[in-house]
Amino acid sequence: MKINNNIAALSVLNELNRNSNKLGCMAEKAASGVCINFAGDDASGYSISEKMRVQLRSLAQDVENVQTGRNMVAVAEGGVQEIIENLRYIKEKAINAANDHNTDADRAFIQKEVDARLEEINDIASSTTYNGRILLNGDYGEGKVLGVSVKPGYSMAANTLNNLTSAFSIVGGDGQETSDPAYQVMKFNNIVGNKAYQDTVGYDDTVLKVDFSGAGAPSGSLSYPASFDRQGFCMGCWACKAYINIVFDASMRPSESVVVLDDTGETAAGEHSANQVNWSYSYVIGIKGATDEKSLSKAFYDGVIAANDKENSCPEGWDVTVNKDGEGYFGYPWDWTHNTRIAYEDGQVLLKRETTFPWVFYDAGAFGVDIQRDANQPKLNIHTGVKASQNIALTINDMHTRALGIEGLSLRSRGKAEAALSTIDSAIEYALDENTRMGAYQVRLKQTEANLVTSNENTTAAESVIRDADMARTMMEYAKYNVLQQASQSMLAQANSLPDGVLGLLQ
Repeated sequence: MKINNNIAALSVLNELNRNSNKLGCMAEKAASGVCINFAGDDASGYSISEKMRVQLRSLAQDVENVQTGRNMVAVAEGGVQEIIENLRYIKEKAINAANDHNTDADRAFIQKEVDARLEEINDIASSTTYNGRILLNGDYGEGKVLGVSVKPGYSMAANTLNNLTSAFSIVGGDGQETSDPAYQVMKFNNIVGNKAYQDTVGYDDTVLKVDFSGAGAPSGSLSYPASFDRQGFCMGCWACKAYINIVFDASMRPSESVVVLDDTGETAAGEHSANQVNWSYSYVIGIKGATDEKSLSKAFYDGVIAANDKENSCPEGWDVTVNKDGEGYFGYPWDWTHNTRIAYEDGQVLLKRETTFPWVFYDAGAFGVDIQRDANQPKLNIHTGVKASQNIALTINDMHTRALGIEGLSLRSRGKAEAALSTIDSAIEYALDENTRMGAYQVRLKQTEANLVTSNENTTAAESVIRDADMARTMMEYAKYNVLQQASQSMLAQANSLPDGVLGLLQ
């Protein structure tokens, strides 16, 4: 018999302590509702569930981001819709002004109404804001064209459009088409000109009409603007071997069109001499939004005008393109009298020439261009994920009358009113395209929100499996350890009484 060490009591005490600890742990789980309260409860499970909780908080914020993003796009869409309403009104007035029951005095009154609507469009574009951010002023538009460079020694494949220059026909002046090989000696990338025109008298204008409905396509039908994308032609001067290169680009609007001075030297034209390299120009004409031959013609004209208007489009000292009296000159160095110019009259594009020297045209071989766009053009980013790269970049283009192509629109005569109709149609197409984009953004953001909510739900379920306590099992375990604790206390009392037997030996 021992009194210094009561082994039975120590054993029962240890069990009592273990049961008390288990009972406390079960009580904590029952009170908190989770089975992992500290890393010591389950080190790996705690780490995994904490990462999931971070993700859940992020997903909740992403949902809020998307919702506010949809609201922002809705504000932009509302502004664009109001611009479309103004454009509808302007077209209505243009149709009215095109009717000769109106006098020019009547059209002056109509012009005042139209001017007010044009100002309203500019006001909407400048004042449509969300949280202080102006949405329709072009700050978040498509990447601006920084420049264009010609690809040296590069030749496009023959145009997919058959005989593009069949769109040209003489409509004025003393010009005539000639098939005389003597007038087709100028070569462009080793391609001989396939069509030539000359003035048979003197300095009377030779006028060519450009009617793109006359251009055939391999399939027998044209698609606007897709059939003309990256296609083009070259027009050269037989006398000096200078040339103008035209390339259409369906990814650009007419207002984005650019002109670049060719610096490819003799690789671009076989008979070009090195000291004449600066006599030739390349135009990249934006035709986005063209829906038929007339709107393509208008885009062609507007693109030349827009390209000429851009400052520093060519190297210093050679920025000599110009617009004059409603016409665009394709390069205008030293007041040459044989320059080609473009005009838009009665829904048609006209090319005009002031010389007896022939034009030479090519419908293949318009050389390629590299278009450099501003990759850093700001976008409206809606963050939609837990990673830095998970976002939706929104593009909202400029909606001012300048970008719509209707700045200074005039209805002061029947001819101007009729010509304005296609311009207004292009502006409406531009605005509708923008409005459609806004709608598509809203649909996409709505779907993104639904996906985020689903991800949140599934991630919550996965985190719950790891972290949440099974309350039925927890209460069962609590009851178990509660009974064991009470039993341990009773047994400890019994074990503590064992040394009392020693007293019997002293009697």
